[in-house]
Amino acid sequence: MTININELPRGGTACLGCAGLGVDADVTEDAETLADFPFAINGLSYICTSADGDVKLDGETVEDGYTALFLVCINAAGTITVVKGDEVANADLTAGVAVVHWPTPTADTCPIGAIKIKNATGSQFVGGTTGLDTANITDTFYNFFCVPEAPLTS
Repeated sequence: MTININELPRGGTACLGCAGLGVDADVTEDAETLADFPFAINGLSYICTSADGDVKLDGETVEDGYTALFLVCINAAGTITVVKGDEVANADLTAGVAVVHWPTPTADTCPIGAIKIKNATGSQFVGGTTGLDTANITDTFYNFFCVPEAPLTS
């Protein structure tokens, strides 16, 4: 069976290789792409060259006791931005009464992955200031072809 992705929502826009999202080894307050990767936006192909600390969470926050999902997007010029989703209480996730939904990508960008930050530190997480390796911060990195349909349950 052949699928024409131009008929799908976000058709013709996909990450065609793994960006290898991870914590920046030099500055743990940032994340970065660890590999060069191809991507397409509206049917046009591009290549991104990975760079140290190229995924900035500057100024983004997650309150203590909450989890948030940050969608990582790239535009045709190679600029990487993040879109923050709604914060969900950790207790509600643990109890199974809430899920974390994927944020909607910005126009004319390709979603390449996401970062889930679960904050149990006793204080607010502040992107660009709080290290992703801080005790009681649980970060999970997702690399993808396109935004998954199903929400995250934990």
